[in-house]
Formats: sequence, C-alpha cells, structure tokens
Amino acid sequence: MSRTVKVLGGIALLGVLVVIGFYGYQRFFAAPAQTNSARSGDRARDSNIVTVTRRDLVRTVAAFGEVFPKEEIVLRFKTGGIVQEILVREGERVQKNQILARLSNAQQELKLLQAKNAYEAAKISAPPNEIQIRELEYKIAQEEYEYTILKAPWDGEVIALHVQEGDSVTHTTDIVTLLNRDEMFVTVDIDEVDIREIALGQRARVMLEAYPDLRFTAEVTAIDYRAVAKGSTKAVAVTLKLLQSDPRIKPGFSAKAEIIVAEVKDALQVPLSAIRTAGGKSFVALVRGTTMEQVEVQVGLTTTEVAQILSGLQEGDRVLAVNATTRQTQTQQRNVPLAPFGFPGR
Repeated sequence: MSRTVKVLGGIALLGVLVVIGFYGYQRFFAAPAQTNSARSGDRARDSNIVTVTRRDLVRTVAAFGEVFPKEEIVLRFKTGGIVQEILVREGERVQKNQILARLSNAQQELKLLQAKNAYEAAKISAPPNEIQIRELEYKIAQEEYEYTILKAPWDGEVIALHVQEGDSVTHTTDIVTLLNRDEMFVTVDIDEVDIREIALGQRARVMLEAYPDLRFTAEVTAIDYRAVAKGSTKAVAVTLKLLQSDPRIKPGFSAKAEIIVAEVKDALQVPLSAIRTAGGKSFVALVRGTTMEQVEVQVGLTTTEVAQILSGLQEGDRVLAVNATTRQTQTQQRNVPLAPFGFPGR
C-alpha cells in the first residue's frame, strides 16, 4: 500500500472519530445541560408564583424623633442668700409642696414673727384701718419668708442638684432640676407629603435606639400648626404619648415611630408586584394548572409591599409576582405586630 493511501486512510479514520465524539457529547452532555436549563427556568417561574392569602393589613407612616417627659423644670429661689440646707438627693422621688432646699433665713423668720404678733394684737383693739395695715405687713413678711424655701411644684424625681450647702446664690442660680416621667412622649417630624394621613388618636409603634428589643405602643396627642424646614424638605412636628411606662426610658432618647394610618383585618392580599395596571384597570396573572389567565381585580388598601384585593380573586388562588419569594417573606415580617425596624445610618 502506498504512503499516500495510508495518509488518506488515517485522515478518514480521524474524521469518523470526530463525528462519533461530537455525537457522544451531544447525547450525554449537551442534552442534560439543556434539560437542567429548562428545569432551572421552571423553578424560577415557580418561585414567582404566590398563593393569595388573608392577613391583617396595616399601612404606616414612619418618622424619627426623641423622647421627652411630661414635665421638666429647673427650680430657683426667688431671692438671694446662703444655702443652709439641701433636703433631697439626686434620684429621690418627691411629693408636691415638699421642701427641697432652704436659705439661711433667720432675718426673714424674725420679721415674720414680729409681723404676726403685731397683726394679732391689732385685731384685739386697733381701729379697722390699722388692722388692714398690720395684715398687709404680715402677708409681705410671709411672702419674703417663703422666698427662702424651695418647694416641689408637683410630684416628681430629682434628677440634678446644682449647688451645695454653704453656696451663695441669687434668684438666677439653678438649684434643683425636677422631672415628672409619669407620662412620657415622643415628638417626631412627619414629612409634609404624609401629614394629611395623620390624625389625633391614631395608634403608633415606637422603638428606642437605646433598647432596640423593646417595643411600645403610643397615641397621637398633638399635631403642630405649622411646617418647618428640615433639610431640603418641610416637616410637621407630631407628638405621641407612650401608653406604657418603663423606668429605662429617659428623656432625649432617639426614637422611631410607625404611626398606623390605615388598617384592614383579615384582608385578602397579594404582593404589590403581582398587580399590573392598564387603561385605569388592575390585573393579575392567575395561574391555572400549567396555564395563566389575565384577571381583572379591584384593589383596596395598599402598602409598599402588598395590595388588598376586593374582588377578582379568592383565597388559595395562585398568581404570578416578581421576586415573589423575597417579597412574600418581607411582607410576612412586616405584618408581625411590633416588627423590628432600624434607625437611618445605623
């Protein structure tokens, strides 16, 4: 056999092997890859199919602010002198009219005693006009004596003592800071585009940055009469009263509030991404076995994640939604009462 024939035969054999190899690859590797790709597509489609459910639906307006007490006051004497006694400690609970501190007041006490004796004597035998004079002098002496005594204007807690016994003070010197935390409030700034949804008496959920695991219920008790500039936007101050007391709550704490502006119990709902709008009407893709049908629905209350369905679907129906698995999980978490929420930039 000639050398040329052998070369041609080798080339032909190589071609056959290439054909067989390509066929084998297509049969055993490419086909499974195509099958896996198809299955992956099916799984992707299935993960975007959600079941229509019933659940309480709540729409909220979130805002940030801080805690403040019912009352807080810095007390001062109405006259100057030397601090003779401080009768309370920081952290102590006090009652209304309880004496907190006293100035050296021997001179005022003597004047008061003399004025009282003169008034009592005048009432026995003096003419009416003299009795009036002595009574007026007695009242003035009483007032001057009272200026040397510092009393609590209401029940509260001493949170700061600003002087010590023996200090010289004037009527402008801070003596005691008194706090009433029997009622605590949160003031938040509501963006002007959301304020129309806020009303007195609405309930809210409050979280404190200092204690992120604590949740408190609150109620809208005041809405400011004007909007003020907050950065590049305008906002209205809204006051919430905390409906639970807790000794850990301190004035000045950072707080976040979710004010409940709308709520529907046992609402039929789907992810908002399942809704398509055309010609002023709303539609969903209803899954029936292996086919899908476009169905018109009537939408009620909506949030940033879900929509209430008033008509067109029933509980248990299956619809197509974008990123349904992730969104449905987020929606379920948001519908849990007092769900966690964070502070900006944290």
